[in-house]
Amino acid sequence: MPDYTQIAIRHEAGHATVALHLRFAVEKIDVADGVFRTVLAKDGPAKSNHERCVFLAGGIAGERHFYPNTPYDPVGCSRDEAMISQIGGSCIDTYLPEALAILRSNDPRLRRFVGELTRICIGECFAAQQSSDSAPRGPSFELLSRQEIECLWNN
Repeated sequence: MPDYTQIAIRHEAGHATVALHLRFAVEKIDVADGVFRTVLAKDGPAKSNHERCVFLAGGIAGERHFYPNTPYDPVGCSRDEAMISQIGGSCIDTYLPEALAILRSNDPRLRRFVGELTRICIGECFAAQQSSDSAPRGPSFELLSRQEIECLWNN
């Protein structure tokens, strides 16, 4: 599996772990046109902008948790920074210590997400490469559903 995929898995596992710790409802983790993403449910309870910013910092916190001396994924980080800016937040590094503390306190859950995402992604990424070598965009597929995410969180 390429390094990008491993980093993206840890990034999304970080988002999901922080979201669930903060009691956001996570709808799914998927790959859309080759881009990994964690999708929150629209029907969840209202959250503060600070909580949203900590959730958004959870991606780079996931990377930092596993790869402390590696620079952030520039694509994922820039998307998260842009969303923080849109809701009036500060620099993403402002929220990183809180997100990292959440990941440390939920390390077994974070590792379960990484393991399951890795297992699924190996098969899905291989299948996508075999079936769409000439596709203009990257593959799209669901990695974990809401039910699977809740099951992993609660076990």
